[in-house]
Amino acid sequence: MLFAIIATCGLDFWLIDFIGAYLNAKPQGENYLEMPEGFESHYKIPGIDTILKMNLTIYGTMDSANNWFRELNKTFNHLGH
Repeated sequence: MLFAIIATCGLDFWLIDFIGAYLNAKPQGENYLEMPEGFESHYKIPGIDTILKMNLTIYGTMDSANNWFRELNKTFNHLGH
């Protein structure tokens, strides 16, 4: 119904993927994760406890929404909005 109204009125429609935006935000500081179960055999170095450094925000972490807001705000300011 929404698309029919848009087409009838000749309006533009923009779709934003907010989940994808969460995943493209940079963390504010250094964040590390433990190796998830099942991945140890692929990435484990014998005799060393393996941890992962986050280069991008992971959806569901405590600071993901704040990181996403900062990234969105920076982009809007760069575009002049």
